[in-house]
Amino acid sequence: RGTGSSAARLQREGFPDDAIRFYRHSVTTDYFETLRIPLIAGRLFTDADRADAPGVVVVSEAFAKRLWPGENAIGKRIVLGSDLVPVIGVVGDVHYRDLTTSLMDPTNDPDLYFAHAQLSSSGPTDILVRVDGDPAAVTAGVRDAVRRIDPTRALFNIAGMETTLRTQTSLGRLASSLLTLFAVLSLVLAAVGLYGVMSFVVRGRQREIAIRSAVGARPGDIRRLVMGQSFTVVLVGLAIGLAGALAAGRILAGLLYGIDAVDPLVLSLTAGALMAAAFVASWLPARTAMKVAPRTAMASE
Repeated sequence: RGTGSSAARLQREGFPDDAIRFYRHSVTTDYFETLRIPLIAGRLFTDADRADAPGVVVVSEAFAKRLWPGENAIGKRIVLGSDLVPVIGVVGDVHYRDLTTSLMDPTNDPDLYFAHAQLSSSGPTDILVRVDGDPAAVTAGVRDAVRRIDPTRALFNIAGMETTLRTQTSLGRLASSLLTLFAVLSLVLAAVGLYGVMSFVVRGRQREIAIRSAVGARPGDIRRLVMGQSFTVVLVGLAIGLAGALAAGRILAGLLYGIDAVDPLVLSLTAGALMAAAFVASWLPARTAMKVAPRTAMASE
């Protein structure tokens, strides 16, 4: 288990005027194992880190890199009030407050862990339980265990980690779903519009195609001419669209976690869909126009 975190400020030894803001966590010895937070250097808390033992702290990797860049944080001491507390371990970073902000961002305060026996709290306490299967199945057992340990404690906000994560990311997932829907609709409308425009342009060149056929142009030559000119226009439009997508990706990056705002696969599939629509829109009308007799095409004009 670990108590809820709280923001505070500390100083590095040797830098008396260098106050640093951080988040303080009071945790028990099995906290890191329960959350699968990896140990990077040093050691974790043990039962020997009691209230009557010298104070020690464990820091996050971002905390160590920010305070002692390029140095070994183990053995470094920080100033907490009138005490100098040594760092005994460095653990992996955890996104406690925000999934999108980089943990090395100066605006994102790093994490500092204290042994629960040395820095207990009388306020609300988070109890973390790792289970196999459905978390709801062990809720009653957890309530009974807490009641036996401390009958005055009340449990509330009981939820599985997946449920908590979905709640925390609900706004971002809603925005992503809506953007995906709008993007698919835009792609369909663009493909249909492109097909209509290209069909109209190629059909308008039936007289030209008929004349070229009359003077001996082969079907393959006409097809390459028509489709080459059509694809020139399409490629220019795709270049402009890709530039706009790259610019929009920077704006949407804050809504995404674990994926790039600009996905080469998605851009390739989108460009491929539009190229396919342009191919069909150019090839079918050109094929139809080549079947029209030159005299008939000239008479229709």
